[in-house]
Amino acid sequence: MKNINKISIAKKVIKEESIALVKIANKIGHDFEKACDIILNCKGKVITIGLGKSGHVAQKASATFSSTGTPSIFLHAAEALHGDMGLVTKSDIVIFYSNSGETKELLSLLFLLIMPVYRDYEIRINLNELIEQRIPTCDLLHPDHCLSESQVADIAHDINMDLDLHPIFHQIDDHIMRYVKAAGINNQDHWVEKRLPDLN
Repeated sequence: MKNINKISIAKKVIKEESIALVKIANKIGHDFEKACDIILNCKGKVITIGLGKSGHVAQKASATFSSTGTPSIFLHAAEALHGDMGLVTKSDIVIFYSNSGETKELLSLLFLLIMPVYRDYEIRINLNELIEQRIPTCDLLHPDHCLSESQVADIAHDINMDLDLHPIFHQIDDHIMRYVKAAGINNQDHWVEKRLPDLN
């Protein structure tokens, strides 16, 4: 085995990590303070959600919250999409952990959580009505066959679990950009930071 200077490597790693911590410290601002206030004023529990390596970080964060006096529970993203969403109540705070910010399961969960709160951002799709319209096109069913309301609801639930809204969002963005360009709208001097309205 090649001779490795373990002490030198350890010092290098610690130094690099300390530099990263300093960079993070310099980025802490009012958003961090606001996040702390929200957590401290939480009437329910803090739920951490992640998948893969980020899930391990989320699990450790939940354990730290609990050990320091803040009720917390870790919720696996995949399990949440298959029945465990009932753990989340209106009094809870949910913190998502993701390295890329583009994990499909997390984005699906985020949409499901935001949808009841931010009605202005909800894409209203009546899946039950859409399913009923498509039933006659199913080759496995007689043209005159009707599914019960509970059967239609079960199908709608499965669709919600698999529904990927990213293509829809991209289409909406494209249509907005096309309209803005075609209309010659130029309001670059009035851009503001994109953010959702406060829950208060």
